[in-house]
Amino acid sequence: MTARAETIRVAAFDLPGGGIRAVVGNESHWYVIPELDFGRELSEVRVLTDYPHMPIHPDGHKVRVKVPPRGVVVMEVR
Repeated sequence: MTARAETIRVAAFDLPGGGIRAVVGNESHWYVIPELDFGRELSEVRVLTDYPHMPIHPDGHKVRVKVPPRGVVVMEVR
């Protein structure tokens, strides 16, 4: 993980079928865009929260996601 790592909190949970649900929290008062490395090739990212509004596209085994100030983004990756 990169980009203001001291303000980002991540919890990841394995899902049936091989997916991962990731909860990405931002404790700062500014937007942050961390790069998350899932350690395996990703084919799909599905955002489960209202933000961000734009789709997230995986880059190999990494994902960059914009997290709002003092907010949380929940996503599923496969």
